Amino acid sequence: MEAINQCQKNLINEHCVCICLGLAGISGANTNELTLRLKKKYGTKIEIFNDAMIAHAAALKGKDGILTIGGTGAICIGKKGEVYQYSGGWGHILGDEGSGYWIALQALKKMTIQFDQGISLCPLSLNIQRQFQLLTPSHIKSLVYTSSKDKIAAIAPLVIQEARSGNDDAHEIIMQAGKELARITVDVYNKMQFKRSTPIAVSGSILRLAPEIFAVFKKCCEESMKEITFVSQAEMAVKGTYHLMRDIYF
Repeated sequence: MEAINQCQKNLINEHCVCICLGLAGISGANTNELTLRLKKKYGTKIEIFNDAMIAHAAALKGKDGILTIGGTGAICIGKKGEVYQYSGGWGHILGDEGSGYWIALQALKKMTIQFDQGISLCPLSLNIQRQFQLLTPSHIKSLVYTSSKDKIAAIAPLVIQEARSGNDDAHEIIMQAGKELARITVDVYNKMQFKRSTPIAVSGSILRLAPEIFAVFKKCCEESMKEITFVSQAEMAVKGTYHLMRDIYF
């Protein structure tokens, strides 16, 4: 509610036609109570969407198409008319393949195998060990089982940098990340059965800030889907609320 109050301070003459929220993990079935509570407090119409829908609307300006998000987690969302379809977004236990968390976990798994086998750590493992002070198996378990996903995903930039420096193990991991992100994109494309050229946007640091991963992602998408175009995302995700509400209230 603090964020809503802050936004209302900037309204001209306090005129608010609607409050639109994008919340992680929200679905239509569990928003009724929150909607009623907010409507009673603010005295205006309330619209609640999950955060992926908001990001999609911002990236594609409310139009049909596909958005693939590769950040700490990974999800793909497609829109055709009023219909939305998803792939990925299962969270770090069931999925999130290709995400920053997943990249970090693949590198950590390599370390665990090397500890189990009693062999010398590979260069990638040694660099992770040195930079993150993972000196023993207990340190690895403590990191994975007691830390936030963001803290674990912080290993991913090191893996990407090691791949750029010629490390084969790191290169293999990030190439697979690109393929995994393409897979969930193809899944959405196939479920939606697009009939004409389909715009695809990407978001999240893994796809936007790691050109090597995006290149693999793009190549795999082009090999599996017909008539697609990749569009750049210029607007902040919050702008998606405007695009979703534009045709209703403006």
